[in-house]
Amino acid sequence: MSWPGEAWQEGLPARALQGVRELEQRLEWANKERVQKQAQLDTLEAALHKQRQKVLGWCLHAHLMPPPMGCALLGLSPRPCTLTPHPL
Repeated sequence: MSWPGEAWQEGLPARALQGVRELEQRLEWANKERVQKQAQLDTLEAALHKQRQKVLGWCLHAHLMPPPMGCALLGLSPRPCTLTPHPL
């Protein structure tokens, strides 16, 4: 990363200039790492959403309400099933 008009660096000792370059490199690395981690988070959130939809589909298909823990994971409030099970 370069600062617009790097005139502020003029006259700095070589050691200070090297420190500035190292900090700029670390900032660039951190930004790349942040973008990569955000992509991983987005992928995991999409997978979680897909799994929640799958579990909810199973529950609805079987005419069952998910167990209380499952309800919390799905963002639903637990309630008793009012549907009659499908005869086999």
